[in-house]
Amino acid sequence: MKKSLLIALGALCVAGLAGCRGNEGGTTSYGAEVEAAAIQKVVGGNLALIENVTPLIPGQVSELDGDKNDNITVVARQLVPVNGVKAEVLVDWTYDSSTGLVDDFHVLEGGDTNKVFEFNYPAKGAENASFEFTATPKCGNTTGDPVKFNVSLLAMKRVFPEYKLSEILGLNEAGTCYQHVTDAAKGYWESNNVDAGDNYMYITTFGKVTYLAPDGNWGLIADGSLYCEIYAGSGTKLNNKYFPGLEVGNWVKVRGEPSNYKGNVQIGYISMVKKVEQGTMVEPVAVKTMNEAYLNSYSQFNGDMNAVFTVDGVFNGNVKNKNGVAITSADQVPNDRYTFEIKVGEKVLVIAMDYHTWRDADANQTDLFTTFRDAIFGKSVGNAITVKGTLRFVMNGASVFTNDGTCQLTPFLSGDIA
Repeated sequence: MKKSLLIALGALCVAGLAGCRGNEGGTTSYGAEVEAAAIQKVVGGNLALIENVTPLIPGQVSELDGDKNDNITVVARQLVPVNGVKAEVLVDWTYDSSTGLVDDFHVLEGGDTNKVFEFNYPAKGAENASFEFTATPKCGNTTGDPVKFNVSLLAMKRVFPEYKLSEILGLNEAGTCYQHVTDAAKGYWESNNVDAGDNYMYITTFGKVTYLAPDGNWGLIADGSLYCEIYAGSGTKLNNKYFPGLEVGNWVKVRGEPSNYKGNVQIGYISMVKKVEQGTMVEPVAVKTMNEAYLNSYSQFNGDMNAVFTVDGVFNGNVKNKNGVAITSADQVPNDRYTFEIKVGEKVLVIAMDYHTWRDADANQTDLFTTFRDAIFGKSVGNAITVKGTLRFVMNGASVFTNDGTCQLTPFLSGDIA
């Protein structure tokens, strides 16, 4: 219900702006009665939301979690229907910038209807910080009473040391596993916040965003030839509604937990994404090429995990759903994970179709589902085929980082299967 409210609000704000602004960018006068009513409607709604979800209530102190890097989205402009008139309300936000608590206060999602506060949280061991900010609504010639909000910025309980992708994906001296993995079979990374009551590794890493799945489940960041999957976890989606600055093409710093899925490295449970300057990072290597020799020598630790590859081969059919049941016609293709095979020389490569690539943020099926399905079932066994996608490792058995497994290629853009 909260999501629906936000979507409706965003649509309302955007829909009528053009008709409410003067040629010089001034504000239309609607009459005192309409203006007062419009202001009351805006003030009576959700002026400020934690993580674009949880409303802040004037007069109450809300706690924001430093480890989660909570932000606050606020209404900057809203179009309100009153007595058959659509009145534009502007909200002016003020705060004491001298405290240094605000890292950035900026427009959200490419428009001017909402803005977002991002914070500099007190470090681990420091005192919590109080932050006050004020909304002053205006409509036409009428200015409403200021509305004050108060939050407590909770000091971080954990540290998130900075690592380049080359450090996260760097190998031990023997070259047999990642240097920060302490239990290869179980896939445990070194703990760096034991005193906070957990046994996980938390880090901040850097890269250029090269892909974001339409449903917000996962994405790719890269620095030069090194790629890493970023994974949202349940609930929060990887898009700039929740993580300002998270857009394809941006250089970012990402805070999360090094982990894996079936032996494929990912930075999971993302709590922060912020746009940064490129600095010493290197433009990603866009697409690599694989052949039979590459597949015969592939290793879990060869530095290509999650990189984007293209491969020419021969369609080998063997289309199966996630339970291994054969799919023999296009109308049997599930709106879910499924796989098929191609032959590269004498080597069989599994192509894994990830349903996150063809669903949008509201779980609606996109055109990519039918594009991929029709491309696959337009082939006969023995036909030439070219596939592009992200290279993922899939372990055998229960051992995670022991190089016991195979690789799969996962297409994610229209044209990736031809």
